[in-house]
Amino acid sequence: MSMYRCTFLCSKCFGLRRRPFGVERADRPPGRDYPHCCGQPMKMLGTRVAAEAASKLTREDRRRWVALGMHIVRRPGRRWTAALTPRQIAAARDQREGQQRRIEALQTVVWDASLGTYGPKPRKRNSR
Repeated sequence: MSMYRCTFLCSKCFGLRRRPFGVERADRPPGRDYPHCCGQPMKMLGTRVAAEAASKLTREDRRRWVALGMHIVRRPGRRWTAALTPRQIAAARDQREGQQRRIEALQTVVWDASLGTYGPKPRKRNSR
């Protein structure tokens, strides 16, 4: 079983805790596998990016970040920071929309074996 490190967030005191977590157990509901804090299971942060952004904040800043929607801004050099100001939140939304457009553009091309290149996906024709 491969193991990876997960970061967990307490929803009351906004403390962080890291621990190894098995891939097979990642989809289980919170229970005894999750670390506890303040008498309840902690919530797992979804990605390594969110964990990196949260680990750079103090507890008070983390509380504000969660209340603002947990937006993350990509910085040059594969660095990620939490968006705490309205300008940073707008930049995070723009980055997310740009990423979704790139993914949609990739989904509209298919491999054409006769040409040996990628081409536009054929459109479905109505049967009428």
